Amino acid sequence: RSSAGSAASEDISIHNFDFPFSDEGTFTKKSKEVYRFSLKAATVVDVVASVNANSTSQGISCTLFRLNSSGLSYEYYFGFESSNECRLNVSLGSGDYQLEAWPKMSGASFSVFTKEGVSNGNDGFREAKALQKGASKVGILNVGDTGDWYKFTLTQETTMTLNISSGDIRCL
Repeated sequence: RSSAGSAASEDISIHNFDFPFSDEGTFTKKSKEVYRFSLKAATVVDVVASVNANSTSQGISCTLFRLNSSGLSYEYYFGFESSNECRLNVSLGSGDYQLEAWPKMSGASFSVFTKEGVSNGNDGFREAKALQKGASKVGILNVGDTGDWYKFTLTQETTMTLNISSGDIRCL
């Protein structure tokens, strides 16, 4: 494994990399692999974390966090999971980030691959499209697009209903 710097404990392995990066190995039990990296400018980040399809694994999960000085993260992205992969394609601002990947079954072999991606215009907090009260919004996910982001602003306490229709929707 190539790592610019690495610290390990019993439950977690932390690696510091320059973006873009790739890594592979075998999960120890169900421990997390953690990758920290910095972006000097706004970048669309494409991530594919996968477990060996030939193993008895049942998949992989991944999450990306923007780090800040308090240790809390208000900007985070859940990966889109399918079979033995977890994917992210998000538009990020400059700053420090942490990618976490973990198996659904212990001891699975894995790979993590990152590269600069392409955005369709609403792939993260920075690009979220505004929803207007009472107006309909239609969105389509193209092949390889793992999610679209929308936002709305409330100026006072109110009750609202958000109607979403599709076969497979996740809301955050």
